[in-house]
Amino acid sequence: MARIMGKLKLTINEQKTNVCQMPDDTFDFLGYIISRCYSTKTGRAYIGTRPSKKKIVALCRDISEMTTRRWTLLPVQDRVYKINRKLIEAS
Repeated sequence: MARIMGKLKLTINEQKTNVCQMPDDTFDFLGYIISRCYSTKTGRAYIGTRPSKKKIVALCRDISEMTTRRWTLLPVQDRVYKINRKLIEAS
């Protein structure tokens, strides 16, 4: 892996790098947890993603800020548009 990353001119942080055995282990990557998930329709297992707790907390904090009383003078359509944009960015 180090050789491939070197060819791409990328560096590896040895302290943050670890080896995972999928699908038993989980890991965080760019605000998402990658792990084994189960289909709600079939119950079958698959490797999927879900937002990390840190990302969910940050999104809730941002939405709370957008809906505080100090923004009540803005038109509702503008507030809804901004919240929708934030939710789209998060997904």
